[in-house]
Amino acid sequence: MNVTKIVFLALIIFIALNVKSQNATEAGKTVKKLQPATDYDRSALTMILLSYEDYKYAQEVQTEFTGIEVPSKFDDNTINLQILKVDGGRPKTVGEISKFVLNSLKSNKVGNAIIAKWYNCQSDGSFNMDLIKERGLYNATDLDVVNASVKEKGQDNVKDAGEKLIGNSYVLVMDYSNVKTCDEAYDAALVTEANRGYHGWVGSYSAYLFKLNFNDSVSSVFYNDLWTDNDSKSEIKAERKAKFESTHFPISYVSCVQNNLSSQQPNPGTNAAMFVVQKPDEQLFNEMIAIAVTDAEYKISKNLDAFQVKTTVFSTHPIAAKIGKKEGLKLDNRFFIYENKQKDNGDVKAVRKAVVRASSHIIDNRTNSTGQSNQLTKFYQIGGKRVDEGMLLKQKNDKGFGFFATYSSGEIGGYGLGLEYLTRIATSLKIIGDIAFEDKNYILINGADDLLFMRYSAGVSKSIYFARNFQLEPSFSFGREEAADGSTNSDGSSFTFNSYYLKPGLKFGANIRYNIQLIATANYYSFIGNLNDSNKKSYSFGWSDFFKDRKGLSLDFGLRVQF
Repeated sequence: MNVTKIVFLALIIFIALNVKSQNATEAGKTVKKLQPATDYDRSALTMILLSYEDYKYAQEVQTEFTGIEVPSKFDDNTINLQILKVDGGRPKTVGEISKFVLNSLKSNKVGNAIIAKWYNCQSDGSFNMDLIKERGLYNATDLDVVNASVKEKGQDNVKDAGEKLIGNSYVLVMDYSNVKTCDEAYDAALVTEANRGYHGWVGSYSAYLFKLNFNDSVSSVFYNDLWTDNDSKSEIKAERKAKFESTHFPISYVSCVQNNLSSQQPNPGTNAAMFVVQKPDEQLFNEMIAIAVTDAEYKISKNLDAFQVKTTVFSTHPIAAKIGKKEGLKLDNRFFIYENKQKDNGDVKAVRKAVVRASSHIIDNRTNSTGQSNQLTKFYQIGGKRVDEGMLLKQKNDKGFGFFATYSSGEIGGYGLGLEYLTRIATSLKIIGDIAFEDKNYILINGADDLLFMRYSAGVSKSIYFARNFQLEPSFSFGREEAADGSTNSDGSSFTFNSYYLKPGLKFGANIRYNIQLIATANYYSFIGNLNDSNKKSYSFGWSDFFKDRKGLSLDFGLRVQF
């Protein structure tokens, strides 16, 4: 076995062991928390920008940020303080920044502002329950409405339930950094003009999440010492208004997520820009600022139970539930389905039964529930066992990335590595890219030669889940193959031949686990254009003429891991 094969097999073993280790870690967490929370209420979000005034583009970020809407998944708790301006440099660590921001939120009495928002505080200091009742009705599910209808107070019960939502108030503080135009980034990296292929913007963000601690004791103080309404006497209103303004409602730090940002396009006139509708840099900038909020919410939802949508499975053919745009559902959002099972000692353990994704059939339920709606969002299953009505459906966001390693047989063979990305534009539509290599001997015009072939391609694929743990995935890619014979050019560089190819394919996947599959792919290589070499010389014959019969069907076998 040659060195190439040993390295490739070692990589496969490493991936498998690493995934197994991760699964064991997750299993350990499951033991500690046997049953996921089954209730779901809307959270409310206040968005604030942390702005360092001496940073370049600070004013532009402020202008765009204040126009971003709170995601529809949350109640909008926008307050007057939308920009937290800071003079001086940025603290170095996440801990230092989060502590600084928490102190700033307290000194600016953001907790008071959120309470005033919820209780619809008036200029005279009085409060009312109008917004709370409105949000209680909007938060209610059909089942809540049906249950309330058989009780004495009826819909009033649903309205009163809005009060418990106050404890789900969060503050998201966005901190943008290293914002640059592509040209500025190229300048910093000393990239030559010839290699500057993109225009637009790059940067990064940190998102700090905080929570209003409105528990029973805080609620008691509010109602006993601070509450006034329209019927209260004016002197009581004035007294309690002053007391409310001097009170500090507690806020605590929850977590921080970070990521790099990019909103760019290929430069006009380049090959990559042929199929791109060009946007002005101002529009790309605005998109980058908004993308950060969407990305931060998505990342936070992966780990924060309160942000994870939960409901019961309403029907199973197809799998469907009464959630939709009101809960912020988007195409290909991932959900786990759990079944409660009782252990021998009487404890109830939630066991994951299936994994599904939201289909393109997402209902628009952004109205108050009536208890009689028959609209359902449909899901498609990507792994697991049979699903029954009444099981728990819980949002579990994923990164949408996949990695695969393959061995190919046929005239075009060798070892390959690839990446895939779930676009969330159309159901199960992915962008794919791969690179492969092969040592092979060919009889050429000047005799036999041992050549190293390298090929790399990019394209699209779409998964079709025809059974619970099996899928077909048609794909189409465009690629380039190079062959090096070991000779060198006059300048010392290696001498290579190259040509382009089209590659339609059909992949079959069988689950080992919902995110790990054994894969087998039939690819068909069709080379286009003439043979070229590294001296930019083009020949009058094609790739398959020079490397006789190097074309046609190739079979790939391998392993895919999705994250």
